[in-house]
Amino acid sequence: MDNRELTIILGKTGCGKTTLAKEKSKGYSRCVIIDPKYDFEGLIFYDSESLITYHKENLPKKFIYVCRFFEDNEVDNVFRFCQIVGDILLIVYEAELYISAYSKSAMFNQLVLGGRHENISIIAISHRTTGLSNEMKSVVKKIISFKQTLPIDLKTMEQYGFTELEKLPEHEYKEIDY
Repeated sequence: MDNRELTIILGKTGCGKTTLAKEKSKGYSRCVIIDPKYDFEGLIFYDSESLITYHKENLPKKFIYVCRFFEDNEVDNVFRFCQIVGDILLIVYEAELYISAYSKSAMFNQLVLGGRHENISIIAISHRTTGLSNEMKSVVKKIISFKQTLPIDLKTMEQYGFTELEKLPEHEYKEIDY
């Protein structure tokens, strides 16, 4: 059975996505965050080699690693690190930059489709669902959406069972479990 969390959080800048992701991460003792917006706190790394070296030298049982690097090969190294370490929560902020329908990371797809073997939970945070990979959307267990106003987004979200997202008050959200 696949007990890991696979969640997509959607919404515009300033609506509460980060706050919600921080709240959801509190139940995890091992967390890796890809954070191009500089919103999360923890042990900060600016390259994947430093993260891997630190982890090998210290082998902490609990950690929050915040990755503030943005090149595809560096991010793929983080995905690979998560697969090797296992039993981890991976938060991918601005997920459309790394796991979009257009620039697919084979390593990320392995985590999404096979991460249950290593107990890798994933929270993908994005502005719009239309930019996320089909692999992530096909196995997601929960979608959380803050207010959406663009017609294409509203139409896409209707396919997932959401209605009237344009009427949501600021900082409120709807969620659907799958």
